[in-house]
Amino acid sequence: MSITLYTATGCVRCRMVRQFLEERGLTYNNLDALNEGKQPFRSFYQTNRQAIYRGAEGVEFPVYCDGNVIRQGLPAVLAYLIAGTSLDGFFTQARKHQFKTEILKD
Repeated sequence: MSITLYTATGCVRCRMVRQFLEERGLTYNNLDALNEGKQPFRSFYQTNRQAIYRGAEGVEFPVYCDGNVIRQGLPAVLAYLIAGTSLDGFFTQARKHQFKTEILKD
């Protein structure tokens, strides 16, 4: 599994994911989408446009890809790294940092 992490300059959420990966000894390719990784991210985005949310403020970073899945934003990336796909559906890409919530009825 080859991990690519697209990040943005100065992004605290991106730094948190990088730290998480490093603490677990996971190797990854970090591409700063605003600097040296601009062209690779542009190509990645064009190929995977359906899977990447882009709102009025632009793309939310980090964007994680391991060749099997694409996850975007701190909560979704960390959830995937911790629990795999078992937490899919709990997060939406509607707005930055928005969680999908439901009210459970007794």
